[in-house]
Amino acid sequence: MRFNKTYPLFAIEVDEFKTNLDLPLWINNCYEYKNLNPKSMIRSNSLGYQSDDNLHLNPLFKSLREYLETHLGSLTVSDKKCELQSMWVNISPKYSFNHFHLHVVNSTNYSNTQFSGVLYLQTPPNSGDITFVSKSNLSINADFTPSPNTLYIFPQDLPHFVNQNMSNEDRISIAFNGELI
Repeated sequence: MRFNKTYPLFAIEVDEFKTNLDLPLWINNCYEYKNLNPKSMIRSNSLGYQSDDNLHLNPLFKSLREYLETHLGSLTVSDKKCELQSMWVNISPKYSFNHFHLHVVNSTNYSNTQFSGVLYLQTPPNSGDITFVSKSNLSINADFTPSPNTLYIFPQDLPHFVNQNMSNEDRISIAFNGELI
């Protein structure tokens, strides 16, 4: 896998690339997981669903974790490999959004987090852009309109938010944090 585009924002990079994942399979897995685990975590999501962040350990998502670790590891210029530390599902129905946040984790389990990512599985028109915000000047930001099978990789401490879903269909994404080891 190769990055399709790199956006130099605020002297940092947000990388984007297209995946070739079986979207119906992963969308179905997200709904299946939600049906089995209906309680949403309270994090950045408002009016939507966020799973716990141990999805990368769940057998239902094992092959996706392996896909991401393999392909993200192949993008490095060193002999380091990628290891996901956390992963979770976001299912955002009409009117839901994600508040301004970043993925810095204070837990000792995640002390080596180096990057974060979000994989978009379902993105109906008007389902909300992801907006990255400059760490040094909160009035400077950059909007990205995600499409299905698009993956964004960014520094774990880059502030961002996701605008309100105004479509009648769910926006579905899988977010994660990882490190190079």
